[in-house]
Parts: sequence; structure tokens; C-alpha cells
Amino acid sequence: MGVGGRRRRAGGWLSIVALGMLFVAACSSGSNVVVQAPAGAGPSGADPSQASGEPTPKIGDCRAPLDHTIIDAASDPRPTVDCSQAHGSETFWVGSMSANIEAWPGSDDRAGALLENQVTRECGTRHLQYLGLDIGTMPNLPPDRLQSFAFFVPTERDYQDGARWFRCDAVVEPLAAERTSIDGTLKDVYAKPLPVSYRLCEARLGQPVACDQDHEIEYLASVVLDSLNQFPTQKGDIQVTAACRTPLLTALGLTEERTDLVFGYLLPTQEAWDAGSKGATCVVGAADGSSLRGTLADIGPSAPLPEG
Repeated sequence: MGVGGRRRRAGGWLSIVALGMLFVAACSSGSNVVVQAPAGAGPSGADPSQASGEPTPKIGDCRAPLDHTIIDAASDPRPTVDCSQAHGSETFWVGSMSANIEAWPGSDDRAGALLENQVTRECGTRHLQYLGLDIGTMPNLPPDRLQSFAFFVPTERDYQDGARWFRCDAVVEPLAAERTSIDGTLKDVYAKPLPVSYRLCEARLGQPVACDQDHEIEYLASVVLDSLNQFPTQKGDIQVTAACRTPLLTALGLTEERTDLVFGYLLPTQEAWDAGSKGATCVVGAADGSSLRGTLADIGPSAPLPEG
């Protein structure tokens, strides 16, 4: 199928909680976060591989709000917009395809795989730097809507005419059928508290949502579980619960648990665990199961819950 404008985890960090895995919850019914395969069609329904004349992108380019139709296509020939306006992507790197890529990556499997490797090498660390994210100082960072970036290639027609660039864009991950836009800029976004709409929560039936929407649990920390020799139980595993406790208390701004909150965790699939993704996402919800809206981060011992 070749390559599409797929979301990539920057530098491979937090692979234990990468979007697209099936998670099982300690305090909910679990979630299935779907990342669609490349769709191949642009936002208007026309095939972008047949378009032509797109100028070579530049670092700092912004484009309009986006959804899955755009982000899952191989090419995104939409025009740029002023970055002070509503926009959905910010280009932080423009590279040149290596010489061993000898076909359009949008449809050639070998070319697509080669490009994906190149994108990982050239864009992963740069994405971290663009976001202002230092993993060393945030070892328990939970998954959120910024930790993947999109990448795009020229249209097939432009490739045949000699275009060999690829671009990597910082984005707010679209969920379901929504169209996302960026509040200000994503450059150095981690230098201050993350906007609530960028945080990841789960609504009823295990549906991932932004935390400014009604939800039952919030992703507040992540932990590595390399010391576990086998896949933990799906609910109430003592070792996973213990590993999550301190990071969750820290994220909540607490020294001891609140009686109106319940802690839990989400696990990767058994298959992902066996392949080396040994970790968990630590989550928090209201003890009475009530709906929340907003974030629990730094709520402290006495502030009321952000009820939905």
C-alpha cells in the first residue's frame, strides 16, 4: 500500500502507550483507539496523487485544520495559511528522500518502508525539540494528542516531475470524525501546562476524547514495567497498581489518595507486550463513576472535581 500521512511516534518514545493499541482498563471496560490506514483521497474527495504544481514546503508553514481524511492521505497539497489563523498543522522539518527510494512512496511498499525509516530518523528528535519536550525530565508523561506527528510526500504527478521532498508536521491528533485546530502554536507547547483540549481521556464505552469533553477517566501518567516477566492481569494487578500510584499522586498534586478518586491502568495488547511494549498508562476517574469535564492534573487535596 505504500506510505500515507500517518501519525508517527516522535523518536519512538512512549511506545508502550502508542495510539492504535488495544488497552484494557483497571477501572473501565477498556478502549480501542483506532488509527485508520491511509485513505488516499483528499478532503474534497479528489485523489491528491493526481494533483500537480505544489510548491516545495518550508519549515514554519501552517495549513488549515485537519481531520482523518487529510492526515491519512499520502499527500496533502492544501495551500498554506497564516499561522496566526486557525490551523491544524505546523511543518517543523522538510527533508529530501534518500537516493535508494526509487518509486513514489504513496503506492510502493518498498519505497514506503524506506521513507518511513528515514522519517523516523530525521523527524523524531526534531519533533521532540519543536514541542519543547524533554523526556528525561518527564519520565511518566502520559499519552496525549501531540505525541504523534504527520508526514507527507509530493503527489504522484509531482514525484514523476522530479519532486523528492517530504515534510513532517506537528499536529493535534484527530479523534473520530472531528477536525482539529491548534491553539496558538505547538512550538515549545510543553513549556507550560498543556491545554485541556490536548489531553487524552476516555468517554463511556472506551471512546478516546479530549479532556474538555465529558469523560470517565483521564490518562495522567505512564510507567515502564520491564521487571514483570509475564503479562499482568487486566484488572487489579498489585505490581502495576503499585507502579502507577506515585506517578499518579505526583500528577494530581497529592501526597495521599483522595476518597473521591479511583486509580486504574491501561495495558497494551498481549501481542504488543510480547513484542516488547512492557508498560502501562495510569488513569484516574471519579470514585462514583460520574462524568468529568476538564483535567484532574494538579487538582490537589481539596479542589472540587471538574464535573461534566
